[in-house]
Amino acid sequence: MDTSILKKIIRIYEESGTYYIPLHEFLRAIIYGDAEHFDPDQAPVANLYDLSTIDGREHFLLPLMLGLLASASDAEAEQGFVETAKLYQQLQGFGFTPEQIDNALIKADRGDLIDTAARRIPQPGKVMPQTIRITTVGSYHITRLARQFSYNDAVVVDTPVLDVEVRTRITDVRSIAEFGKAAWPTSAVTFGPPEVFGSLNWPT
Repeated sequence: MDTSILKKIIRIYEESGTYYIPLHEFLRAIIYGDAEHFDPDQAPVANLYDLSTIDGREHFLLPLMLGLLASASDAEAEQGFVETAKLYQQLQGFGFTPEQIDNALIKADRGDLIDTAARRIPQPGKVMPQTIRITTVGSYHITRLARQFSYNDAVVVDTPVLDVEVRTRITDVRSIAEFGKAAWPTSAVTFGPPEVFGSLNWPT
């Protein structure tokens, strides 16, 4: 954990005798571990918005895939398993190619977001498992993590931004004041005083 967070915890505990870990601090500790930035090879969570092709729509392919699996009715699924061919048909109906869906399926399996029939591992260029289902990990990603600012703030460094204008506006900020200025550069709103917003700052 970042030393500045530890110092803050010790200070608050010494002053009040208790310290309750906020959800965003807990998530940051889990997602980052000992690293300063999100590392997809080390983090225990997956980046839902990563790309395998130069197609911005693909940011939403994996969340959409997991959502379809989670919403499958009892008539469509047996013990939660959905026919892979039907899933491909649905996703291709949204304009995604079989290759994009292959890559999303492989990524989901590597992140333990899905289970496959007979524990068969999806591999590039190979026939995919006949049935798949969402795991509790996958469900947590789309129902909870994707709605948390701490998660989105972490994975953005691992998410390709194809729009050049947007990409040039992305900066690394640490304080809530810097964040507000970057998000709303023309706003007259101020983000002080420090004694109010200091606890919201990212650790440095």
